[in-house]
Amino acid sequence: MTLKRLIWRFIDETRAAALVEFTLVFPLLLVFLAGLSEFGFAMHQQHILQKAVRDAARYAARSNYALKSCPLATQPEWAQMVTDTTIVALRGNLASAAPLLIPTWTGSRGIDVQVTEACVDPATVTPVIFSTAGAGNDIPVITVSASAAYAGIGLLQVVGLSAFEIQAEHSEIWTGL
Repeated sequence: MTLKRLIWRFIDETRAAALVEFTLVFPLLLVFLAGLSEFGFAMHQQHILQKAVRDAARYAARSNYALKSCPLATQPEWAQMVTDTTIVALRGNLASAAPLLIPTWTGSRGIDVQVTEACVDPATVTPVIFSTAGAGNDIPVITVSASAAYAGIGLLQVVGLSAFEIQAEHSEIWTGL
């Protein structure tokens, strides 16, 4: 058999080509799927945090406390409203014994919830906002913001990337129903 014929026979051989190709592509496919899972998990936690902050801000804005007008933070009921709003943000309801929305929101990798209020002059806002709160004066706007350490599946540490925080913020006009 000539050398030329051996070379052509080697080139035409395709019996194990699929196995070799799969062996070469499999590690890349595995890394891609793990990265996709990590990204999906991060998006899921961001969605939960955004929903928790929105629900907490809506709770605070419509709470039935005896807060009268701006600034709300100077009134005695403000501290209780902040406590209740934080519980709603962490647990999804007012039951302080309810499980956390994300179990890893405890300990050193917990969640930081901030409840603030700002007094807005309705004449300076476009479009003009109306509210029964404030009795024609400044209107209280309650903002709930939160940041939490991302608790991933571990791919970031394997790749050598540092952990990051997910953040969310939502504001509502206080109506005090």
